[in-house]
Amino acid sequence: MNAPCTSGFISIDCGLPGKTSYLDDNTKISYAPDAAFIDTGSNYNIANEYITPMLSRRYHNVRSFPDGARNCYVLGSIVPSSKYLLRATFKYGDYDGLGRPPIFDLHIGVNPWTTVNITDADTAVLVEAIVVVQVDFVQVCLINTGSGTPFISGLDLRPLKTTLYPQVNLMQGLVLLGRMNFGCPIILLPPRQTTKQGTRHHYKVHQKEVLIQIITSSEWRSISTTSRVNNVENDKFEAPSAVMQTAITPSNASRNIQFSWDPEPQPSDPSPGYIAIMYFSELDNLSSNQVRQFYISLNGKPWYSSAFRPEYLLSNAIFDNEPNRYYQYSITISATANSTLPPIINALEVFSVMNTTNVGTDAQDGSVSNNSVKPQNELRSNAYGHTSSLKIENRRFTYKELEMITSNFQRVIGQGGFGKVYDGFLEDGTQVAVKLRSHSSNQGDREFLAEYMSEGTLQEHIAGKNLTWRQRLRIAVESAQGLEYLHKGCNPVLIHRDVKATNILLNANMEAKIADFGLSKAFNNDNDTHISTNTLVGTPGYVDPEYQATMQPTTKSDVYSFGVVLLELITGKPVILRDPEPTSIIYWVRQRLAQGNIEGIVDPSMHGNHDVNGVWKAAEIALKCTAQTSVQRPTMTDVVAQLQECLELEEGHGDAIGGYYTGAPSEPYSGYNAYAADGQCTDASQTSTGFEVEHNFGRVTTMPTGPAAQ
Repeated sequence: MNAPCTSGFISIDCGLPGKTSYLDDNTKISYAPDAAFIDTGSNYNIANEYITPMLSRRYHNVRSFPDGARNCYVLGSIVPSSKYLLRATFKYGDYDGLGRPPIFDLHIGVNPWTTVNITDADTAVLVEAIVVVQVDFVQVCLINTGSGTPFISGLDLRPLKTTLYPQVNLMQGLVLLGRMNFGCPIILLPPRQTTKQGTRHHYKVHQKEVLIQIITSSEWRSISTTSRVNNVENDKFEAPSAVMQTAITPSNASRNIQFSWDPEPQPSDPSPGYIAIMYFSELDNLSSNQVRQFYISLNGKPWYSSAFRPEYLLSNAIFDNEPNRYYQYSITISATANSTLPPIINALEVFSVMNTTNVGTDAQDGSVSNNSVKPQNELRSNAYGHTSSLKIENRRFTYKELEMITSNFQRVIGQGGFGKVYDGFLEDGTQVAVKLRSHSSNQGDREFLAEYMSEGTLQEHIAGKNLTWRQRLRIAVESAQGLEYLHKGCNPVLIHRDVKATNILLNANMEAKIADFGLSKAFNNDNDTHISTNTLVGTPGYVDPEYQATMQPTTKSDVYSFGVVLLELITGKPVILRDPEPTSIIYWVRQRLAQGNIEGIVDPSMHGNHDVNGVWKAAEIALKCTAQTSVQRPTMTDVVAQLQECLELEEGHGDAIGGYYTGAPSEPYSGYNAYAADGQCTDASQTSTGFEVEHNFGRVTTMPTGPAAQ
């Protein structure tokens, strides 16, 4: 067998001693020891009784982490802002002689990936995620949760074409729940290859190996072809032909195909959203009087907009564009009234959705909230959100402690006017950012220890065009609550003076907090209505015109700036538009709303998925906030109450199922085909789809096992 194209691959045999790589006999892929990727943990071999001729060499050993709450592999040589498949594998094999398989968490950077639950010594567990990595490295971290010592057998990183799995973006990744290829022939395997979930078999496709879940049932009939099944032009998933060459159909032509599964709680999300991808291709060359056509429904509601008819020897996919959140999932495929043949399905993938960010932050000062280490032995947080109060942690960090937290200021994750920002971890595993003031900066204290706001700034997400209307409203409510706290909950009252989209930060749960208080000012007493200053501060496009005229900021100055942010959330537009001359977003919106054109201002990237009454109300709130005089503007308390009403309208709007598309995108793409017949490596950075797995397992299960046919 020719060696596969592995450019851009990282393949790690965790726990392999020494410095020498080896070539796997089965996959012809080179696996390296893990010492270059991590400097903690200990190497162990699994017990001899669990080593069989079928078991890949890389499962013979593990790296175990008895010390520390968090131990991280660092995978470098990443192409920034590219899409990658991450795969981790685990085979306990009683390596420690305790006979107690552990449970622990797995993170990608600061983002919870999955809980690894090892049920017995013999089963190999595989977990996968597809993510976009913003910088040139990614961390995979094992988290000790007190239920046994974390360990790992293998770790892989595979570059993906950027057009594949369009649901994956800077905001969210996909975690594999189950992947099934239906209808492949039954081949007798050793007894230990059979599990409660069905029989699994592996075979080579494009010089790689595909993990197959075979569903065996007398209720299903397998159909297959030896002809090549081609992908549609500009396919968003590119399932291999070998996967699409088999399918199942009901033995009884009057039966439906049905799949169901229950949600699997994740470390950071007890009820995660799910995305299903179903693959179809007609494998029989139908005569003129034969019709195979069917409906697809989810939990009894139409899932695809119309009846679907698979094309002969052409792969197509029906998939979710947005995650669904239900207590149970049941997909039914049923023949239409004029169909002469029962439905079929070739393959299925189900993913849960995870929040994702870069391991570091974008190189902008605004991506980290400013928490200062005060000489008076207090750590004051300057980030406020939907349930925030001004918290005093009463902890002082010495410079030596900051050196330990940041590993001697090893990794710079940002830089701004204040100075450099360094990545660090507290002893409990909490990720933080530490700022060191530059000599040229005159902003406050010398060192700041910051809460790590892993999703970066609101501005980045508005520009990325990936926020749903519901997410935008929640961010607006939480930001408004933060400002309301400054105006009503603080004594003395604080005026931020620089409210803008880059000063609203988002954490891993997409919760918003107001940040960057370098320009904030306090009232002297409760009777004050404004502050006198000698210098106009703020950001063009956000500054209150009344403040500009009087040089006296008030709480209503923050209200004005927040109104501009709210208009950004609604429209997706910058605060100053080229239309074609520079135009304020406020004027641009007022002009269109005066004509009753609400849809003309809504960000088109939301694809109409919003309650129009809620959008109208939000726009009216924004325009009230941006009134020319402060007396015409509401208070932040009023704004919070009205935005919560908008959110209630939207949450009452979200019962319909929609947004499902076939695998062929409308936009052209001239990238290379990962499944070229000649097997040549034509692109070093984009080579694989989620269907491709290169391992040789004894017993294996994904985590968790996913849906099964009924």
